[in-house]
Amino acid sequence: MIGDFVLKATAPLKNRIKELESRATLRYLGIWDASRTYPPGSFVTHAGSIWHTDAQNSGIRPGEGGNFWRLAVKRGGSK
Repeated sequence: MIGDFVLKATAPLKNRIKELESRATLRYLGIWDASRTYPPGSFVTHAGSIWHTDAQNSGIRPGEGGNFWRLAVKRGGSK
């Protein structure tokens, strides 16, 4: 009786955890490298800024070549 209650009470939590763990993760992959292939969800540093992509790409410089990269954090100016 108690075991059935516990199973019923925890099933929604187990399903929610499974859903959250299956989501795409954010990946910081360091300084942009033209020879590397970047999967969706990647973040890179280029020219002092951080860029994000939702589409797999390779050899496309952040800030150039269409809409593959989006600026996430703009580099600051010097004082």
